[in-house]
Amino acid sequence: MFKQKINVGSNDVDCFLNLKVSSLFMYFQDVATNAVIDLKLGSEQLRKSNVDWIMTGISTEIYRIPGYHEDIKIMTYPGKAKLDMFYPRYFVVEDKKGNVLAK
Repeated sequence: MFKQKINVGSNDVDCFLNLKVSSLFMYFQDVATNAVIDLKLGSEQLRKSNVDWIMTGISTEIYRIPGYHEDIKIMTYPGKAKLDMFYPRYFVVEDKKGNVLAK
């Protein structure tokens, strides 16, 4: 499991200072990228074999939206392969107390 701490920035919130869902999805993409780089499976390494990975869809349960300047932790881990081509990746978002905010 790969973990990354993030502080919700001003560019990532709406006019009510709540994290925008689009920003949450960008966080997921960034954390997934960092996870595969950590495993030495980033795009640069994969291109040598003429392959790469992309995120094609996302389904998310949100329990509480983080606010501006809130510290959150995003964890990601791979799921079981589907159809020999699709490899799900799961995410869990927690606040600094360990409460699950989204998954």
